[in-house]
Amino acid sequence: MNFILIPLLTAVFAWLLTWSFIKLLFFPYQPINILGFKWEGALYPLIQQFSLDQFLGPEQIGKQLEQVIPFIDSKLDDFFRNKIAEKLPMISMFIGDKTISQLKAVFMEELSNLFPGLITQFSQNLEADFKSNFKQKMAPAIEIIIMKATSKIRIASLVIGLIWGLLTYYIISLF
Repeated sequence: MNFILIPLLTAVFAWLLTWSFIKLLFFPYQPINILGFKWEGALYPLIQQFSLDQFLGPEQIGKQLEQVIPFIDSKLDDFFRNKIAEKLPMISMFIGDKTISQLKAVFMEELSNLFPGLITQFSQNLEADFKSNFKQKMAPAIEIIIMKATSKIRIASLVIGLIWGLLTYYIISLF
């Protein structure tokens, strides 16, 4: 009886241990206070440390803005030459090439001042939404994916536990 019981219990214990370590990444979703200690899934404090500012610093915003300036310039040119003529034909009669280039310069200067603040505000809102929605929407889906991906590890721990149990039984039976 011990020949079956010891390896089986060791295998089940190894599987449960592996399963619980994987589950601890996600459980509990909401922090639990137990006797003054806060218990939360191991993944969530890492998510709270995540910041888009690490990826979208002022120098990155400047580089990205430089890359889109030709696109913005072409759209402003199209706007001043075509759209204003369609919507406000009287004003278009008073706007020449020199005025268009001056207006584009003023708009481009204002946009270059506006975009860094706009991108920063957008990234902060996006980051806050990501952090608040992660526990509710993304964590359960990620947990399912990770549990499926780690099924081979759990099976391997079961087999290793079984072998460990057989070795334990063999060592015990020697004495």
